[in-house]
Amino acid sequence: MQTYVALLRGINVGAHKRIAMADLRALIEGLGYADVRTHLNSGNAVFASQVGVNQDVASTIRAAVASRPGMNTAVVVRSGEEMQRIIAGNPFPDRADDHKTLHVAFLAGTPDRQLVEALAGI
Repeated sequence: MQTYVALLRGINVGAHKRIAMADLRALIEGLGYADVRTHLNSGNAVFASQVGVNQDVASTIRAAVASRPGMNTAVVVRSGEEMQRIIAGNPFPDRADDHKTLHVAFLAGTPDRQLVEALAGI
């Protein structure tokens, strides 16, 4: 079994897209994933699965969440190994203990190369 992290965009941020973490855990467990844990009230979950392709896992969770009224949201899934590489590749190791200002962003897909080049030119 492989460990995964699911990041649900915009969950429990305001009055909309509210889901109790117990309900999120039950939803993910109902899809056949194991050892489901959630983090605070964030919409982030850690779980185990034998499925090896992140996009398949993300699509499955996204569809299940979307079946709830008003809960259409993006879902990004990364493997535990990917998360470890991200942490190890932190370009600001001197700020690693400052959890209030050190952030990472995850994209659901590969960005358009021209857009990335335009952003880099700013």
